[in-house]
Amino acid sequence: MATFELTPEEMELFLTESAEQVDTMEELLVTLEKGTDPDAVSAIFRAAHTLKGGAATAGMEQTARLTHALESLLDQVRNGEREADGDTVDALLEAVDLLRVCLSAIEEHGTDAGVDVAPLSERLEALVANAPTNGAAPAASADAPSEDPVADAGSGSAVAPAASEAAEVDPALAPLVQEAAAAGQRVIRCRVQVEADAAMPSIRLYQTLMILEELGRIHHTEPSRAEVEDAASEHSQLEAILVTAQAVADVRKALGEVSHLDMVEIEVVGGASAVDGEGDAPDEAGKTAAAKGPAPSAKEPASGPVRAAAGSADGPAAPAAAAAGAPHVADTVRVSVRVLDQLMNLVGELVIDRTRLARLGQVDMEKHELVEELNLVAGHLNRISTDLQDTIMTARMVPLDTLFRRFPRMARDLARRLGKQVRFVVSGEDTELDRSVIEHIGDPLVHLIRNAIDHGLESPEERRAAGKDAEGTVRLAAYHQENHIYIEVSDDGRGIDAERVKRSALAKGLITEEEAQQLHGNEALDLLFLPGFSTSGQVTDVSGRGVGLDVVRRNIERVNGSVSVDSVVGRRTVWTIRLPLTLAIVQAMMVRIRDTVFAVPLDTVDEIVLVDGRRVRMANGWPMVPVRERVIPLINPGDVWGAEFHTAWNDKDNNAVVVLQSGAGPLALAVDELIGEQETVIKTIDGLGGDVPGVSGASILGDGSVALIFDVTGFAKEVRRLEYRLERHDGRHGKSA
Repeated sequence: MATFELTPEEMELFLTESAEQVDTMEELLVTLEKGTDPDAVSAIFRAAHTLKGGAATAGMEQTARLTHALESLLDQVRNGEREADGDTVDALLEAVDLLRVCLSAIEEHGTDAGVDVAPLSERLEALVANAPTNGAAPAASADAPSEDPVADAGSGSAVAPAASEAAEVDPALAPLVQEAAAAGQRVIRCRVQVEADAAMPSIRLYQTLMILEELGRIHHTEPSRAEVEDAASEHSQLEAILVTAQAVADVRKALGEVSHLDMVEIEVVGGASAVDGEGDAPDEAGKTAAAKGPAPSAKEPASGPVRAAAGSADGPAAPAAAAAGAPHVADTVRVSVRVLDQLMNLVGELVIDRTRLARLGQVDMEKHELVEELNLVAGHLNRISTDLQDTIMTARMVPLDTLFRRFPRMARDLARRLGKQVRFVVSGEDTELDRSVIEHIGDPLVHLIRNAIDHGLESPEERRAAGKDAEGTVRLAAYHQENHIYIEVSDDGRGIDAERVKRSALAKGLITEEEAQQLHGNEALDLLFLPGFSTSGQVTDVSGRGVGLDVVRRNIERVNGSVSVDSVVGRRTVWTIRLPLTLAIVQAMMVRIRDTVFAVPLDTVDEIVLVDGRRVRMANGWPMVPVRERVIPLINPGDVWGAEFHTAWNDKDNNAVVVLQSGAGPLALAVDELIGEQETVIKTIDGLGGDVPGVSGASILGDGSVALIFDVTGFAKEVRRLEYRLERHDGRHGKSA
C-alpha cells in the first residue's frame, strides 16, 4: 500500500475534506431511524468511501480501517440485509465519533497511530458477520454477474460479448475478453482526468486505482502503477483496463466518488458502451462521461483489509458523549471567487489613491487646488472603505448550518437516553451570522436544547394522558429581523409554571418576599437565569445541578446579545436569543461622560431625550425620570464607576439622557454631551484595564483619540447588583442626579 508524504497545505485540505465527510455521515445517519432513505444511505456510503480512500492514500491506517468497518456495516443496510434500527445507528454513530478523534489526532500529531480503533472496528466487523437474515436479496458479489439492464440493451447480455464478437476487440485484449466472458465478467476501459487546478493530483489517481481494485482485477494501467504511486509524479490522467463482474453503473458511480476529477469515461471493451442513468448518452466513440453518484458495494482489495498499527495504551479514546458537547466551528471560512475579485478591485483602487496622495506631496499647487484634490481623494477613499467594509463583512458571514448540523445527533442521543420520542425540526439554517458570534453561541444552544428535551418534553405516557401525540417536537429556528439575528429553541411540552419558579427562588433565598410579589406573569420566568436556580427535583447528568441558564445568559451577553423565555403551561416554551450581526463594526451614538468619550451601540438605544432636572423624583432610593408615559430609573455613571464619572447635572432644562434597552427593562443614562452617530471599529481590551462593568472594548477615533465601547448588558447587571447591595434610603443615589 503506497502512502504519500503530504505537504502542510495538502494535509490541511485532507483534514478539511475529511471533516466534511464525517459531518455528512453524522447528519444523515440521524435520519435513518425515521425510515431508510436509499438516497441518504448512498450519500453516507459515498462519504465513507471517499474518507477511506483519502485516509489510506495518506497513510492514516487507523482511520482507513475504522471507515472500512463502518462502510461494510452500512453496505448491509444499503442492500436490505439489515434494518437501520437504533442499535445499528448507535454503532455507526459511535464510529463517527471515533473518526473525529482520529482526525483530531492527525491534526495535532500528523498521524492517527495513537488512536486504538481495533475494539470498535472488531465490534462492527462482528455485526457484519452476524447479519440478520430478513429475506433480502444479497448484493452482487465478485463471484456472480450483477444485472445491468442498460448494458443488456446494447450488447444483448449482462456480461462482456462472447468470442464470436471478439473480432471487434483490440487483438491484444481479445483473449482477455474471452476469458472474462467465460467467467461471467466483462472488460471495461476506464479513463479519468484530474482537474487542472486540483491539489494532490497523484493522490486522486491513486484513489481511482484503489476503487478499481475493489471492483475487480486491474489488467493494465497507463501510466503504470509504480508511476502513479510516485509522490513526485506529475501525471493527471489515468487509463485502466478492468476485469469485473460489477455492473457498469456501479463502476461509474464508484469513480464519481473521487473528488476533483474533470472527466471520467467508461467503455465496455468488445461490446456496446455503458449508458447508465438518465441523461447519459454516449459520444461518437461510444463512451459515456461518468456523473457523480452513489458508490457501489465496496469489496475487499486483493491484498486484504488495511490493518492498523498497534495503538498506544494511552492513546486518545472516543468520548462517550462526543456529540453532546459544543459543536466545533471551523477556523476557516469559504469565500466565493466573486468576493475575492471584488476585494482585489478595491485594493487596486486603494493603491491608486495612495499614489495620488504621494503625488500631491511632490507637486507645487495653490492652497485651494490642494484642498480640492484632497477632498476628492478623501471622498473616493470614503467610498472605497465603505465598500471594503461591506465586502469583508460578507466574507466573514457564515451560515448557521455550520453550527446547527450537529444538534440533530445530540437531540437523538439524548432522547434515546431519556426514553422520550422527539421530533427535532431545524429551520433557517441558511441564515448567516458573523463567525465570531457563532463561536460564542454553541454552548448556550446545547444547554437550551438539552433543557427542552429533558425539562420541556413529557414522557410518551404523560403526553398520551394529556391528549398529545406521544412524540414531542423541539424546534430550532433562526431568522433575520432588522439588524439582528434571532434564534429560537421551542418545544410543545409541559411549559414552565411561573408561580413554581417564584416559590423555588424564594426557597433558595434568591429573592425576597417583597420582590416576589412585584413579579407578575412571565416576568417571574426571568428568575430562571439567576445563578444556582433549578426547579429540577432530581440531579442527573443532564440537569438539576443549578448550573446552566445563568451561564447561557452570560455567554450570550458577551457578544452583546440577549436571551428571553416565554411559556404557556401545558402547551409550549420558547427560548429566544437575539444577536447582533457582527461584533467587528457597530453603528454607535457617541457621548461624553466627564472627560471620556463612549460609543453606545445604536441597537441598544431606545431614544435620546433632554430632561428637566426638576422633574426627577426619588423612588425606593433611586432617582426616577419620566419619559413619555414611563417612569425610568435614572443612572448617573458615577454611581457605578466612581465619583470621577459623575455627570455635571443641574436642576434646569436640557440635561442629556440616553434611554437604553436592557434585559431587566429600560435605563436612563445621564451623560454630559451628545456628540452624534458614528461607525466604530471594535478593538478588544482584554487584560488591559481589568474587568470593568459596562465597558466591552475600545475604538480609535478619527483624531487618534480612544473611545470606550459602552456595554449596556454589563452596565445594567452592575446596576442590579448595586441595587441589591446598597441600602435603599442612604441618599447616595439621590445625590448623583
